[in-house]
Amino acid sequence: MGSISRAIVRFFLQGDLLERFEEKVENGKTTSIDVFLQKEKGYIVKGEILKRDETPIMSLRDASGNEVPAKFSNNGQYFSVTPDRDGPYNIQVAVRSNTNGRGPVATVVVSLLKQIELGKRGFY
Repeated sequence: MGSISRAIVRFFLQGDLLERFEEKVENGKTTSIDVFLQKEKGYIVKGEILKRDETPIMSLRDASGNEVPAKFSNNGQYFSVTPDRDGPYNIQVAVRSNTNGRGPVATVVVSLLKQIELGKRGFY
């Protein structure tokens, strides 16, 4: 991801890119990405399927496997979350769609961003 792309992501999502994951996900299956999140810090998780128009289905689970409440965007392409404790978390990603002649495996890019307070964003 180039510096211009990162600046655009930060501008629209008010976040700094922490990690970027690229995973192959089979249609109808779920893959998971392990991350470590800190309590009371805001995070944004953004998903995108390369070379397709679909949106990935995402959720966040804690180490016990319980779903963590998150605020999803209207279009479902990203969600924001503020964990109540430090620890390992698991981002679940699925692709469920009609492949319409495309292969059964999609490449999903998941970006983990640290949310920035609007008043402290400044210029990039």
